[in-house]
Amino acid sequence: MASGFTSLMQFSPMLAGAVTGGFWQVIVIFGLHWAFLPITLNNLATLGYDLMRPMLTAAVLAQAGALLAVMLKTRNSQLKTLSGSATITAIFGITEPGIYGVTLRLKKPFIYACISAAIGGAIIGVGGGRAVAYSLPSLLAFPTYVTTGFASVVIGVSVSFVLAFLLTLLLGFKDLEATVEEPQTETSGQEKQTIEPNESRLNKEFIVSPLKGSVQLLEDLPDPAFSSGAMGQGLVIEPTDGILVSPINGVVTTVFPTGHALGLTTDSGMELLIHIGVNTVKLKGQFFEKKVKEGDRVSCGQLLVEFDAEQIRTASYITATSVIVTNSANYLDVLKTTEQEVKQGDYLMSAVV
Repeated sequence: MASGFTSLMQFSPMLAGAVTGGFWQVIVIFGLHWAFLPITLNNLATLGYDLMRPMLTAAVLAQAGALLAVMLKTRNSQLKTLSGSATITAIFGITEPGIYGVTLRLKKPFIYACISAAIGGAIIGVGGGRAVAYSLPSLLAFPTYVTTGFASVVIGVSVSFVLAFLLTLLLGFKDLEATVEEPQTETSGQEKQTIEPNESRLNKEFIVSPLKGSVQLLEDLPDPAFSSGAMGQGLVIEPTDGILVSPINGVVTTVFPTGHALGLTTDSGMELLIHIGVNTVKLKGQFFEKKVKEGDRVSCGQLLVEFDAEQIRTASYITATSVIVTNSANYLDVLKTTEQEVKQGDYLMSAVV
């Protein structure tokens, strides 16, 4: 690889910059970018400079430009949030969240960014931009480029960022469907809840609230097994009544004999654990009435469990209910509502695929 890059530079610095910048993020996808690290370190040790790092910065900032455009253009609120945070990480050198979560997922922004990076890399190659110390390709790496060809680095990286931004913004992409509030109809007693979620939201791993009550952070729950995050990411709801409904469409995979906890799995494989209270297993099923059994298929809003919240509190038990995505590691992130109060059917969380 070292001899190949050197030969390409000797043949045409412009072509070397275009190839390096244009294909760098493709290399990152396959994890092969670490193979170039010894080349950079060897160049710094033997030559005192490296020609590759500035070209890579063009590729990194091009992704940031595309991500920024997606954030401004998309109508999907969850994609907008993800693009915004990924833009910041890309500016500082980490593009994987943006690639896997946004640009590669949408396809066209990734291609626009690669094209822009190729143009920016070619400018840097022609100008002879170089790095005199090792740094992660990012905005913070610019002090290491203040040497021969620095102007070409500034121009090349700027062109990469701006061009990727404009191409994505003007040429567009197939947006994910905009998130909307689900229509809902509330019933009382033991009647089945008829909260019907927007199907496109469920396909995007959205979770609605199974309870009416106040929202609390999982880490504030006085139960280390949950608050430590060992079980997965999630939220806690302090219920105002004892009606627990399904937050998703899926299958009941586990129902504890005591009725205080149950597990659900969506058709796409997201796994949820709903645990009513803390140490309520010691009640041995008292004050809990199960409405489903293992293997049952449930729809969003269907009644799962009825419990007597007041009696549980009178028995000196905490009723704060955990809603946890137990396979959180399979997702890029689990986004949570910022509302302090929710009712059945309100948006609660979403797992970012």
